[in-house]
Amino acid sequence: MIARSLVPHPDRAAVGISLVAAALLAALPAESLPRLLAAMLITVLVGWIIWQDAVTFTIPDGAVAGIVMVGAALRLGEGLEALHDPRLVIAGLTVDAVFCAGTLLLLRELFYRRRGYDGLGFGDVKLASAGGVLAGVQGFAWATFGACALALAFVLVRRVAGRPMGARDRIALGAFLAPAILLVWALGRMVPSLDATGF
Repeated sequence: MIARSLVPHPDRAAVGISLVAAALLAALPAESLPRLLAAMLITVLVGWIIWQDAVTFTIPDGAVAGIVMVGAALRLGEGLEALHDPRLVIAGLTVDAVFCAGTLLLLRELFYRRRGYDGLGFGDVKLASAGGVLAGVQGFAWATFGACALALAFVLVRRVAGRPMGARDRIALGAFLAPAILLVWALGRMVPSLDATGF
């Protein structure tokens, strides 16, 4: 793959860059420049997820880990800025991550038991965890709704174009879910009344 020849270990690179970004977000005052850089990094990571999932039906662990680290640093910084107890903020984002991942894991298991084959990959479950950290449970619920609506529209467009999809044809859910999470998170930043993380 071209990306692997340009960056031999993209997952490690993403984790390293995200770790530095998270440390900077924690060390610097909550101003617009660090938040803008965090938004740019999250956008790049989401773009990577879209591309890789659409091409290979896999979601890069480095991108998911990067979103978790940057999202956690942002939420922790916002919680401290609002004078919340850091332990409560960490507990809140942990609950959000576990609940979102657990929901998709349960759906994955139910689908497998009913149909006998996997309908969701573990990459989608990990992405759900990152979505919970970044956007909160409510934000992730809206992102999931939007991603499913986009995926259904994609199936409809293919059908209208004369290329219908069968019951066993795969859809790269992460390619729809990642930008939906980004959009919900960005809307929460631009319109604070829509922020679902509680900070």
